[in-house]
Amino acid sequence: MCGLLYGGHLRPHDDSGDSTDPDRRSARDKNLAGSVATRTSRLAVGPTIPAMTTLELGPGSTLTVRTAEPEALEVEAVYDPGGSPPPAHLHPSQAEHFEVLEGSVMTRVEGDERTLAAGDTLDIPAGAVHQMWNPGSDSARVAWRTTPAGRTLEWFKALDAFQRDGDTAAIGAALVEYSDVFQLAEPAPAQ
Repeated sequence: MCGLLYGGHLRPHDDSGDSTDPDRRSARDKNLAGSVATRTSRLAVGPTIPAMTTLELGPGSTLTVRTAEPEALEVEAVYDPGGSPPPAHLHPSQAEHFEVLEGSVMTRVEGDERTLAAGDTLDIPAGAVHQMWNPGSDSARVAWRTTPAGRTLEWFKALDAFQRDGDTAAIGAALVEYSDVFQLAEPAPAQ
């Protein structure tokens, strides 16, 4: 999903401490957190943004916002061909529904790997470790609904800003800031 995370030096989410507690954050996280707070404050939006806003999540992946309401964020993602798996991740309190509109994508959910073709759908419950990418030779287009929306749009906007600015160093702080909607996870073994 997140191109910035593909080749980064990130580690999975650690549940051993409360990463929102400033006393438990590393000095690096504290320094980066200030940077992200500054960057994300300029990205803040109201409960809705104009439909058709397109965000760049990383090399070879963009999404266009269709609707952004508290109960759901609906986007259309385009995955360029020849992609590789993003980091295994989860959403602690949100479910996702995907429908492949064009092309095909590879998915891995809790270690179960399968290919989805045009017309196929996939539901991912909150907390399920998953990955989605397009290893094929043609572009893929996917409708994607996140419920509830939470701060997912803000997370996507932060990734877009980092991608456009080339400031990938601040992504570690963003992982702390947005851990309510996105967490890295150890990949489940393929079944």
